[in-house]
Amino acid sequence: MEITIPTQWSDIMIKDYINLRPVLSHDADNEATRIINVLCLLSGKKRQEIEQLSIPQYSDLVKKMSFLREPIPEKVKSNIVKVGKQHYLFSLDPKNILFGEYISVMDILEKAKDNPEIVYNNMHNLLTVICKPIKKSWWGYEVKPITSQVVQDTAQNFYENMPITDAQPIAVFFYRNLPSLTKTIRTFMVQMAEQETKKAEKELKKMTTVG
Repeated sequence: MEITIPTQWSDIMIKDYINLRPVLSHDADNEATRIINVLCLLSGKKRQEIEQLSIPQYSDLVKKMSFLREPIPEKVKSNIVKVGKQHYLFSLDPKNILFGEYISVMDILEKAKDNPEIVYNNMHNLLTVICKPIKKSWWGYEVKPITSQVVQDTAQNFYENMPITDAQPIAVFFYRNLPSLTKTIRTFMVQMAEQETKKAEKELKKMTTVG
């Protein structure tokens, strides 16, 4: 029986990493059991199938998964990343963030105060705030219109197709800049509210004048 597994962090998608984290961080009484559990996740095979491997096959797979002991890169490589068939722009522009999206992210981060794992389990949802789908234009790239469906599709694409080597650096940047981003979003929301208020006041004056 031949079993193939990822051999580098860039082969691990967000969905794989979410499943791997508990196993990698768990201190098993039996190291062999822990390795078998990791191999099951990496290969998609059942425990019984892994146990049927020969000793040389088992040793070869253990060598291939040695990359799991290496740190995941934390440096953002580019402000444009391709995930699946879609390109995304890494941006902190509040104009491209839906109010509901902002509320959802704040809710996730609030819950994460008691359980940090919630951040990792929702990495694909958090990244939609600063990674927006783009399309080519005469001026290069522009962000596509953002709707709740676009946000959902983006999160799903990230979950299934974004390598952890792209996700982790952006997530680290997001977390480190969260205070300033939150302040920027709140300022933008206040400005928008003021603009709407002024607009409503003008409309009210017109109606009063006409009356």
